Amino acid sequence: MEAQLTEGAILVSRHPSPLGERFGTHLKRSRRQADLSQQALADLVGMNRVNVSELERGLALPRIDTILKLAAGTNVSPCELLEGMEWQPGRQVDGDFYLPSPPALQRLHEGGQAMNDDQTKVMSLRLPNELAAEVKALARAEEVSISEAIRAAIYRHIATRRADKRFQEKLKERLEEDLRTLEQLSE
Repeated sequence: MEAQLTEGAILVSRHPSPLGERFGTHLKRSRRQADLSQQALADLVGMNRVNVSELERGLALPRIDTILKLAAGTNVSPCELLEGMEWQPGRQVDGDFYLPSPPALQRLHEGGQAMNDDQTKVMSLRLPNELAAEVKALARAEEVSISEAIRAAIYRHIATRRADKRFQEKLKERLEEDLRTLEQLSE
């Protein structure tokens, strides 16, 4: 599907983009905090409810004037709707935009250390269609982006493994084997 201009936004895909998902998550949160339905927000800012829905689902990217209207309509700063989205020259992530982890997920569940962008890695993940559909449904139910749902699941899995004594012993054995191999190679 080619990008199409819609009312107040550019419809980019039948599938959400990471940038669109991030904006949509912020818009939905702000709309709910303002105690507005999609229709009420659309009426307030002079949009169609379908376009508000597309924005919240990450299927469309808003124009600048639309960001300003939606921010005013939900009584938040435009910065809140754009939180966690920035452009960095030379980076090729999600186009030229870089999406750092949201603050709530910038903490390790164990120890609670904050992570800055120098401590994170961009990774891609291929999932079977059935599992991908389950992850998407989970993210929608939790009202977070798919990336945020996957990160949370990984954190929970790691926390479970850290608490598993047998797994820790097995991991320690593997690391010791790897260390011995590296020492032999360096001789």
